[in-house]
Amino acid sequence: MVILNPTHVRQGDVVQLQVMMTSDTDTCKVYWPPCSFTGNKAQNRVVVKEWHADVGGTFGRLDEKGNFVPEEDPTKVTHYKPPKGYKGYVSITVKIDDIPRAVDPATGQEVDTYNDEPPAVSDPAKLTVWEFEIDPPYIDARPVDQYREGQALYTFTATFEPGVDHNGNPMVTQIEFRLSSSREPGFCINATREEGSWTDTTANDNDLKFVPNQTGLEIRAPEGTTNYNQAIYIVPQPPPSTVTVSVRVACLDYGAHGSITAIAYGVPSPKPPIARWKGTLIQGAAQIPKDQKNGLDDDGDGEPDEDLINGLDDDGDGRIDEEANGNGIWDGWEFEGPARDDNDAEPQGDGTLGDGLTRYEEYRGLLVLGEANDRNGAQALHYIRLNPVRKEIFVSVSEIRHAGYFPGSGMPTTYLLDFNSLPDRETYIVNFYSTMGIRPVFSIRVYRRIVAGGAAEPIWQGQILYGYCTQPIWSGQRQFDPFGVPGTGPTAVIHTAQILRDCDDYESASRYVVGHEIGHSVLWHQSNNGHHDPGPEFCLMPIPMRTISPYPSEFCGILNVNRDPGCQFRWRLNPP
Repeated sequence: MVILNPTHVRQGDVVQLQVMMTSDTDTCKVYWPPCSFTGNKAQNRVVVKEWHADVGGTFGRLDEKGNFVPEEDPTKVTHYKPPKGYKGYVSITVKIDDIPRAVDPATGQEVDTYNDEPPAVSDPAKLTVWEFEIDPPYIDARPVDQYREGQALYTFTATFEPGVDHNGNPMVTQIEFRLSSSREPGFCINATREEGSWTDTTANDNDLKFVPNQTGLEIRAPEGTTNYNQAIYIVPQPPPSTVTVSVRVACLDYGAHGSITAIAYGVPSPKPPIARWKGTLIQGAAQIPKDQKNGLDDDGDGEPDEDLINGLDDDGDGRIDEEANGNGIWDGWEFEGPARDDNDAEPQGDGTLGDGLTRYEEYRGLLVLGEANDRNGAQALHYIRLNPVRKEIFVSVSEIRHAGYFPGSGMPTTYLLDFNSLPDRETYIVNFYSTMGIRPVFSIRVYRRIVAGGAAEPIWQGQILYGYCTQPIWSGQRQFDPFGVPGTGPTAVIHTAQILRDCDDYESASRYVVGHEIGHSVLWHQSNNGHHDPGPEFCLMPIPMRTISPYPSEFCGILNVNRDPGCQFRWRLNPP
C-alpha cells in the first residue's frame, strides 16, 4: 500500500511517498537443527522494486537543501513530481518483493527462508494535480483613458482545473478578484472629468475600476465610493471540469497602473491559493500595465533592472526576481527610467537639465492645442505624451491665433494650451492634477492688454511698453507687473493697440513681441533679464524694440562677431 502526502498538489509541487508494507511472513527452510522461528514463520524485509505513475512524471528524493532531484534507485525514492504542465488525476503504484532471508533469533545467524510469493504490485494511490491561473499576466501596452478614447476594456480570465478531484469532490467553491490601483487626480496632468458617474477622475477616484454590473459577478466598492475593486464569483455546484470566469477592468487615466489578483476558495490547500500567470509557475497579481522595471539598480550590483520576473536568477547573485520593481510606467515605453527624475538634456540651453516635469508626468501626458509655430491655426484640444529627453515649455492662449514663439534649433519645444481650459486660471499651473511632481510647472499666459492711449498709455521709465513679462517661467510670484494684469502666474503681456498704431505689420510685429516677452521668462536669470544690445538683427531679444519690417523671428545661436553664446545657449526652464 502507498500513502501520498498530500493527495492534492499544484503543478510543479512534489508528493511524499510512503510504502506501508515493510515486512512479509515467510517459512524457514532450515530443518536440522530446526530454526527457532515460532511455527517456523520468519519476517522477511520488503524491498521496493519499481515505481509507476500512469501519466508519467518523475520519481525522486529531496537533497540536503530540500530540493527535489530524480532518483533511479527505486529503494531511495521518497517523492514524486507530476509531468510539467499536467493537470488532472494520477494513479501511482509500487512493486515490492521480500528478501528470502531472516536472522534466526536463537543463533543470531541469517538463514534462508522460503521464497513463497512473486513480487506484488500495490493498489493504485490516487492524486489530483490542479492549477489556478490568470490570463493575461499583464497588459503589455500603454494605458489610456478608455472612456475618453472609446477603446476596449481590459478583460482578465481566471481558470481553475480540474473542477472536481479524483474522489468527485469540488475543488473550488468561490473565486475572488481584487484590484489595486493608482489614484492620480484627473485623467492626465492638466485635465479631469467630473460628471457624477463611476467613470469620474477626481482625486478620490481610482484610475482602474471593475466595470459595475457584470453578469455572474458581484462587484463591490468601499462604502460611499465608486472605486469598484472587488469581484466575487460563486462556482456552481457540482463544478464543471474546468472552472472559468472573466472580469472586465476600465482604465480611466493615461498613467494608470495597478494589478489584479485572483484568489480561489474551498481548495484542499493550506491557504486559499493566488492565481499564477498563465503558462508559468509565477504566482502573483497580473500587472496593469506590464511594470517590472524602474531604471534603478535595486540590488546594488551596478546594473539596473537585470533580474526580472521569470523565476530565474538572471544576474547570478543567488536570488530570483529581486529587481522586478515597478515605477508606474509601462516597461515598453521607449523612455523608461526612474519615475521622478527630471533630466531632459535637449536642447542644451545653458546646460541646466530638466523642464520641471518628472518622467512619470511626461509619460502621463496632457491636453494641448498643438505645437506652437507659424503654421498654427485654430486647433481642438487633443492628448499627447511628452518626451522626457527633450525640454518643453507651455504657452496658454485664448485669442492669439498663431505664433512662432520659440523658433531656432536650440530652443525648447513649445506647446499651446487653451487658457479657458486650464485647471487653475489664476496660477496657470500645467501639472495641476499630479501627485508625482517635484514642483509646480507653470505655463506662460499670453495676455492682450488693450490700452487706447492718452493718460493710460503703457509708459514705464519714459518708454512705451509694447509688451512685458511678469516673471520667470519657473516662478509663481510676480516680479515685474507695473500695470497689474490678472492672475499670479507667468504672463507675457502684449499691448495690441500700441503695436497696431506704431508697427507697419501687425501680425509679424505681434509675433515678435510675444516671442520677445516669452524669451524673458526663460532668460530671467541673465543680466537685464535676457536683453542684449547690440545683437544680431534677426534675434528677438536685442533692444530697443523694432517697429518696422523685417521683424526678428528667432533666437540667436551666437551673440556677436566674437561668437559669444547667444540666446539659444543661455536659457533654462528650471530655477537657478
